[in-house]
Amino acid sequence: MKNNLNILIVEDNLLIAHSLTIILTELGHQVIAAANNGIEALEVLESVKPDVVLLDINLQSGINGIQIAEEINEKYGLPFIFVTGYIDPTTVKLADKVQPAGYLPKPFSKETIQLALELAMEAFKIRRKNQNPENEEAIISDFKDNFFFIRQRKGQIKIETKQICWIKAMNTYSKVCVGEKEYVFTQSLKQFEEKLMSTSMTRVHRSYIVNLDFVAGMTEGKLKVNGRLIPIGKSYRPGLLAKFKII
Repeated sequence: MKNNLNILIVEDNLLIAHSLTIILTELGHQVIAAANNGIEALEVLESVKPDVVLLDINLQSGINGIQIAEEINEKYGLPFIFVTGYIDPTTVKLADKVQPAGYLPKPFSKETIQLALELAMEAFKIRRKNQNPENEEAIISDFKDNFFFIRQRKGQIKIETKQICWIKAMNTYSKVCVGEKEYVFTQSLKQFEEKLMSTSMTRVHRSYIVNLDFVAGMTEGKLKVNGRLIPIGKSYRPGLLAKFKII
């Protein structure tokens, strides 16, 4: 874990948020924002990318902590830590489903906060590594018009553009689905967009590029691509519908 983390706090109790900010600053971390509700938290995430989010699981109004966690997983691929006092068994099950990087129980101390951060960042690093079928980040060694090579410990693999089902932004990384396999790349979604865009590879959301040849259907503002539901961004919808030539 790096020594100085950029942290977003999402907490509707102002005293707790203030206490967290003071302790995190004393530990050498930077609190880039403190949101007191879900809508404000999502607005912050639109403009800045923290290293980790400290997220109150029991926000009292509007979007709750678990819903924010789902958005973080879907759009940003960031680690988050649930800050919590008592939670009932039902909430525990829902919390585990969104796979937090860790938990920070209330009341907290400087020691428990630092420990929670260290354990969470390590757990997130291991999880991201395990999401790659080769247990390592893939590096693109050469871009061509219709294919590219990725370099891994076991050698190079050729991937044709037409084999890609979808590409998802994960903060400064990208996840690429090729058939049943998924690879995590250090390239951003913007870099993929510049290199691989074609008639079939289309940006459909700020976090997704999809291969239209793999689209099996569309429902409620989402595309079904290779068994996965992918959201359609409002600004991308007209261009997408034009490509489908929907009557």
